[in-house]
Amino acid sequence: MRAAANNTYGVHTGACIFTVTPVFTMSKSAATAAGKPMDAVIDHIADALKTPDNKNTWPYKLVNNVRQVKTIPGNADVPGSNPLTRLLGKKNADENRKKFNWERQVNGHLTKGECDLYYWELNPSLKWVQHYTQAGLQCDEFPFASTYQGKVGNDYSVRPINGLQNRNHGWTWLRTFYSRNRLADKDPFLVRTRS
Repeated sequence: MRAAANNTYGVHTGACIFTVTPVFTMSKSAATAAGKPMDAVIDHIADALKTPDNKNTWPYKLVNNVRQVKTIPGNADVPGSNPLTRLLGKKNADENRKKFNWERQVNGHLTKGECDLYYWELNPSLKWVQHYTQAGLQCDEFPFASTYQGKVGNDYSVRPINGLQNRNHGWTWLRTFYSRNRLADKDPFLVRTRS
């Protein structure tokens, strides 16, 4: 290394750089043991990443009224899966979330977006009567709103889940992962779920 040999202080100014895509491993048992459970989030993401079964995730991807398998990126357990890429800024993440849970009129009734439609699919007697938020649920989306993939295309999944577990995931586990791995804007990463 020429740069190091010419440095009179013996400090290397050149080095090899190894690129490794970090993996965000979400474990139910580890999260519960730490007092910050996120089982509902892990179940949702595991379903979203599981092919071909992810065709039942919400919203359905339909071709000629037939449910299709989605190509949801970020699966660390599938060789060649496209990674997720970090999107910096709360404002950007909030813009992504609007795709899934912004208030709008559907058939003359106010909804809170895709998560409301899913909640009513599971609870038809509550349709147009109760929002998922009134049941203490929050809209969970995958790919994460804090990724560029959170707003691209139709291969995604949303699910109303336990609000506390959703906050544990985002405010504790995902933020810690980003920080520990020093993920900057557009840095890639993959996701894995465990019991």
